[in-house]
Amino acid sequence: MGGLWGNVYRNYQHNPLLREGIKIPISHDELVKFLSFDNLKDLSIEALFTFHFRHSDVTHGQQMSPAGFSLNINNWLEMSRDEINIKTIKAYDTIINTFSLENLGDHLFNKPFTIEFLLDRGKGIDFNFIEQYSHLGISENKITFIPNHPYGLKNAISSLITYLYFFPDTFYVIKQGGSNFMFGDIFNIHSPEYVADSGYSDIIEGAFMWSGDGSTNGLNRENYNNLITAFSGNYNDRDVHYLLGFDNADIVGLLLSSFQTMFREQVDAHIFIRDLRIGSSNNLLGDFPFRLKDAYFKESLIQELISQGIIDSEIGLSGVTENRGIQSPKYNEPSRIIWVDERDFQHILDGHTDDLKDIFKLLSDDPHTIGNSLFQAITEYPIVKTDYSNYPGSRTYTYRIRRDGDTNYLHIVIDGDGHIVTIFTTHYIIGEGTFV
Repeated sequence: MGGLWGNVYRNYQHNPLLREGIKIPISHDELVKFLSFDNLKDLSIEALFTFHFRHSDVTHGQQMSPAGFSLNINNWLEMSRDEINIKTIKAYDTIINTFSLENLGDHLFNKPFTIEFLLDRGKGIDFNFIEQYSHLGISENKITFIPNHPYGLKNAISSLITYLYFFPDTFYVIKQGGSNFMFGDIFNIHSPEYVADSGYSDIIEGAFMWSGDGSTNGLNRENYNNLITAFSGNYNDRDVHYLLGFDNADIVGLLLSSFQTMFREQVDAHIFIRDLRIGSSNNLLGDFPFRLKDAYFKESLIQELISQGIIDSEIGLSGVTENRGIQSPKYNEPSRIIWVDERDFQHILDGHTDDLKDIFKLLSDDPHTIGNSLFQAITEYPIVKTDYSNYPGSRTYTYRIRRDGDTNYLHIVIDGDGHIVTIFTTHYIIGEGTFV
């Protein structure tokens, strides 16, 4: 360096101001305010995500984060809540509407479907979803549901959207038996041609279900193409971030809880997001059939259900009993047959095992023990409150459960046929309804 600028450099090269610059401390709150939407508009979310995100490279000792700042994902989720809610619920509505009775027809509406999570690495489909995320505790990659079970369906589709959002490179196929109902990822619902052209068809085997003429259901190609269009453009690459990179403890549990809260606020208060780190209760139930003890699987009640045309046979049932009914000055209702099938009981266990263990003070995870305790309450306990529920044609019966000095409440949602739709528990009486 020579000339005038060389002389300037030599004269001032040891000046601390020029050598080290000026450091201006700024608090976290001031930084967030500076990066607010009012200040940065559309760039706000991107900037805030970057400042709250940590990428650790243990080998090279590198971290992408401002020194001394909290890297709590809750801050980012709170600031992004409205946008996440709108797009996530739109995706949920688009997919769940395809499982209507009108679209599927009577036959498929009562058949089991399975969501299978795969990986799409840009070079084809990879079945190693579990292996990819095993370090986060993932041990399952399938969710099975039956469309005619309202909570099983809601739980499955909300779980699908949740995992697509925060597990990058996830591809999914929804199958019915050996046939393919839907392909997709977080950005698009894909056509069978996309799957075939990408070389995926060698791995995802089975016929495409939307190839009919629409004479018995809505599964024709025109409707599937309309579905692709309806879903397309909902998410873009700026909407979906690598949320697993935040430094929160139990990041998967935190994200599952956050999305479950969102779905409960926006869709249904009883939605349960499946935790793929925990084996489905199907593994606990073992081989079907799964039945409760004889006291809660009464042959006379089964024959009564068959004679009324409510069920065809005892195949698939897990429990059948009769409640006490209600006779009081305020409300009268005769006793009725209450029943649950195997798949419904599986969904109840998936979402409420801990709740039932808590209120009945059970130490065992054994599904027979839990189921027998549940049906004992239905059979022997008086109903303390009844109310209509959000599910059409159903009622909620509330039972008071006293154990070891604690009082809790068991709420059982039962449809017009006496079929248990779902259950939930509280530590206090809720709602208005009719107290008996």
